[in-house]
Amino acid sequence: MPPRIFERRTHPHGGPAGHPRSARNATLLGERLFEIWINEDAAAAALDENSWEKCLSQARQTDILIILDTGHAGGARAGGDIGICHAELMTAHNAQPGKIRIIPIRGSEPLSDEDTPRNRRFERYVERLDAFGPPVRSEAELHAAVDRAVIDAVSSLAHLGLRETRKGRFHSGDALEWSKLSFADRQERMVAALESGLAESNGTSSKRR
Repeated sequence: MPPRIFERRTHPHGGPAGHPRSARNATLLGERLFEIWINEDAAAAALDENSWEKCLSQARQTDILIILDTGHAGGARAGGDIGICHAELMTAHNAQPGKIRIIPIRGSEPLSDEDTPRNRRFERYVERLDAFGPPVRSEAELHAAVDRAVIDAVSSLAHLGLRETRKGRFHSGDALEWSKLSFADRQERMVAALESGLAESNGTSSKRR
């Protein structure tokens, strides 16, 4: 399954229009590289999840989350004090903050509920995250910023995957041998390694009792 990109615009009709079009059309050896999920374009979902839960599931499970931030928190559940955009960002940040890219959008038209405690609460939350992302003001700037965000996120995912592949696997090699040792044997090896390291760095080691 290709990596999934979830794009969330915090103001459905505000500011320049822009979606990760380059990523949507990207292929490698004829295979599509990314799956793009944009809530405004998504197909109708089954009723085992309501719209709020569906969006939070996407935010949690997606590989890359791009927030097009106009400062609007999105609609809230009945009696709720945070908007859906705020909830999605919190959910993704709690699960995997490294997959989030926030692009500030300037010049969006205010909505009738623009100056509400819910929006101010969202703005304060985004400010606390202190994410790096130069603001954009035009459609061309937004498309370029989204493309750069996707490239940066994919690069981070690739490096993370490389680091994981370099690690020893538990079912083979040294990790397997270590798992078979008793506590006393593990202690013996750790002490020996420590003494060897001290000796190599011209340190002194005391005799074990």
